[in-house]
Amino acid sequence: MKEIKLYIIFILILLLSNTVRGQDLAGLKHLDSLKNIIQADTLIKNSEEVARLKLAYEILENKNQVALLQKDNELMRATAQKQILIIVVAVTLIIFLTILIIILYLSNSKAQKLNQLLAKQRNELEDKNEEIRQQKEEIEAINNNLEQTVVQRTQQLQFTVGNLSHRNQDLEQFSYIVSHNLRAPIAHLIGLANVFNKENIADPMNHEILAHVQKSAYNLDMIVKDLTHILSIRNDLTLKKDNINLQELTDKVLEDLQADIEVANPKILYDFSKAQGIYSVKPYIENMLYQLLSNAIKYRKKRIPLQIQIASEIKDCMFVISVKDNGLGIDLSKIDPYKVFGLYQRMHTHVDGKGLGLYLVKTQVEALGGKVNLESEENIGSTFKLFLPI
Repeated sequence: MKEIKLYIIFILILLLSNTVRGQDLAGLKHLDSLKNIIQADTLIKNSEEVARLKLAYEILENKNQVALLQKDNELMRATAQKQILIIVVAVTLIIFLTILIIILYLSNSKAQKLNQLLAKQRNELEDKNEEIRQQKEEIEAINNNLEQTVVQRTQQLQFTVGNLSHRNQDLEQFSYIVSHNLRAPIAHLIGLANVFNKENIADPMNHEILAHVQKSAYNLDMIVKDLTHILSIRNDLTLKKDNINLQELTDKVLEDLQADIEVANPKILYDFSKAQGIYSVKPYIENMLYQLLSNAIKYRKKRIPLQIQIASEIKDCMFVISVKDNGLGIDLSKIDPYKVFGLYQRMHTHVDGKGLGLYLVKTQVEALGGKVNLESEENIGSTFKLFLPI
């Protein structure tokens, strides 16, 4: 091909040079022949070129198809890789989710167990708190009971000390009675026995001595009876208690004092509306009312009409019976209050009496677990209050 191209180029150059020089038409014919040859050659060359181009196109087409196939293969490979990657990711995700679910399940199980443990511990803690609260309440109750017990024991000790003090005073009274009241009639009897004329029984002095002996023996007997009565009151703790109607009991006492009432002609008022009855030892209540009313009549003022007020009430969980009069009264600032209720103690000596009545009142009210209180002013009157347990 290269030789033909060179040949054609050479011919063309010659033709051009001949033509320029004005040579003949033979050259032109030759040129036409050459042109035909060139055209034929061009056709051949074009055919070859077309064949070459067609071959190149086919080759290019094949290359393109190969490239497309390669791209398809690459795309299929990429798609497969993506699918594989997706599958791997999906499998990984499934595995991850499975692991996560297992972890969550285990964590949930552990959390449930932990919650159960916490709930159990919370219940145990609540039980402990409840137990502590109960123990605290028990301790507070024990403390309160202890305080109450201490108060009660203190009151009992005070009551015991008071009783011991009263017993000591009673012992002093009994010592005084033994040393004075009993010794006096006994000494009197001994003295009378010594002066009794044994040699001459008919001596007139013996009759007088025997009269004095009889009187001393009577006094001695009265003192022994009083002491026996007092001891029986203090030692008898089994007396029967009854429901007592104060109105009826007071009427009975006033009936027993009818002779003294007729002489004194007192105005007696009583009010039992606040507390009409009491559950106690009837003989003791009756005797206390008798002694207080008897003293009110006995120690009255001569020129002023006697007034006596009897009442009852409930005060500070105690049953209170009061007997008030407008009699002689006592100046308590000048007298030991204990002596008012002492055995054989008398505040007014111008009136007959032994000084036993108020002592019996005090002894009996204390035997019932109560106490007696006195409010008095000289020439104004006195108020006795009996405080008895309900």
